[in-house]
Amino acid sequence: MRTPHKSLANWICLAALALPWSLQAQDMGDPACPKLLLISAFNSNNVKIHNACDGSFIRNLDTNNYLRGPQAIAIDPRGDLVVVSESNGRLVRYHRDSLTYDTVVAGDRPETQGIETTPVANPTGLAITPAGRMLVGSFSGDTVTEVDPADGSVIGHLASFGNSQIRGPDTGMSLDGNRLVVPGFNSSTLIEVDITRPGSDRVLVSSGSGGINAPRTVVKQASGDLLVTSWRGNSVLQYSATGVFKRVVSTNVRRPTGMALESNGVMLVASDSTNAIYRVRISDGVVLETLISASNGSLQGPTFILLLEKRPSKLAGNNPFWLIGVGKVLGKSIQVDEMIFTTGGQFGAAFDPDTVANIPWGSIIIEFLTCNSGFMTWSTDDPLFGSGGYEIFRLASDHFGDLCAEVGLELVDNDFWIAGTWYGGVTRNGEGFLINLINDGRVVVSWYTYLPTAPG
Repeated sequence: MRTPHKSLANWICLAALALPWSLQAQDMGDPACPKLLLISAFNSNNVKIHNACDGSFIRNLDTNNYLRGPQAIAIDPRGDLVVVSESNGRLVRYHRDSLTYDTVVAGDRPETQGIETTPVANPTGLAITPAGRMLVGSFSGDTVTEVDPADGSVIGHLASFGNSQIRGPDTGMSLDGNRLVVPGFNSSTLIEVDITRPGSDRVLVSSGSGGINAPRTVVKQASGDLLVTSWRGNSVLQYSATGVFKRVVSTNVRRPTGMALESNGVMLVASDSTNAIYRVRISDGVVLETLISASNGSLQGPTFILLLEKRPSKLAGNNPFWLIGVGKVLGKSIQVDEMIFTTGGQFGAAFDPDTVANIPWGSIIIEFLTCNSGFMTWSTDDPLFGSGGYEIFRLASDHFGDLCAEVGLELVDNDFWIAGTWYGGVTRNGEGFLINLINDGRVVVSWYTYLPTAPG
C-alpha cells in the first residue's frame, strides 16, 4: 500500500469539497462593507482585523503567538497574505480565504524541532511581484534582499548602503511594475530600484527634501505622485514620480507610520503616537474622523495598513463541508490531531491540483464503546465551530463488524472492525464518517458535515 502523504493530498482534492472559508473571513463583520482593514500592531505582536467601513474590531490574525513586532503585509500570487514579523525575523503566510496560519516562509519554523535562521536581519518592508518574487527590506542590514519563497534562503541583494547610502529600509515599500521605491528611515531618503537589475538602487528623494524626516511608508497615487509619511516630521508629504517635492499634504497626524488610499480623495493614516487610525482628506489634510482608536481592539504601535477586498462566497451556512485527516488507532479509539479542509479547487476540466490548499481545521477523537457505537469529540480554535461531541453508530453492518460483535469488543484481536461508515444516529441523519484503515496503525477519517451559520 502506498504511503498516504502525497497520494492522500491528491485524493483529498478529488474527494473533498474545495470550499472557501468565507463564513469566517470574507463574510465576517458588516456584510454591507466590502473590505476588511488589517493593521500591523507592532507593540501588540499581532495584526488587527477590523471592519473597513466603521473601524469596529473583529479579531486578531495571529492565534498561535507566531508574530513578534509585525510590520508589512503583502499579498502573494495565490492571494495569500505574508506578514513580516520583525522581532523574530519571520515571514509568516496566512490563508487568504480563512485568514488562518499557513506556514513560515522564512525564519524559524515552529513546526520543526530545529531552529532555522532568519535570512534577513530585522525585516520590515515586503513587496511580492506577480511572479512571486519576495523583496524584503532589512532595517539593520541596510539592504533590500530577495528571498526565495520556497525555502526562505537569500537569492541576492537588490539594494544596499554601499550603492544608495540607504539606512533603515522601513515598512512601507511601494512596488509599481519593476520599480521599487523604498523609504530609508535612518537616512531620511527615498530610493528607487529597478528590480530587474540588482545594485541599480539610487536616491530618488534626498535627505531633508521637502522636510522629509524618517519616512516610513510610500504610497503611489493614480496620478503617479508619491505620498510619504514623514515620521519625525509629523507630516504626510507629496512628491512627483521623479522625486520632486510638491507639497505638504497634512500635519494633522502626529508620528504617522502606515498609510493606505481608501479612495481618490481620502487616505487612512496610522499614528504610533496616539495608537489610532485616521481618515484624512488628501486635498487639504483635514482629519475627517478617528476611524480606530487605541481602545478599539487594543491597537498598540500601528505600523502598516492593508485594505483587503472581501471575496464573498456564493455559499451560505448549512452547506455541505468535508473534513479529512490521517490519525492513529490507540486501543479502542481513534485520534486525529489535524483535520483539514481544502480551498482553491474548481469543478470539472478547470480543476488544477496546484491551486488547491490544505488548511488545518482542528482535531477529533473517536472512542468506541461497542463494536457498533462510540462517541466522537472535536476541538478547534475557530469560534464558528468551537468544540463538542456526540454519539456515533455504524451505519451499515459488515463482515468485520459482525465478527467483532460475536467475540465482543474487549476480545477482538485486530482493528479491521473499525473501518466502515458511521453516523450520528437518527438525530443526526445526513452527516457521517468514512473510516479507512491504512498501514502502520494509521487511519483515514473523512467527516461529511455542514458549515455553521455565520454570525450577523
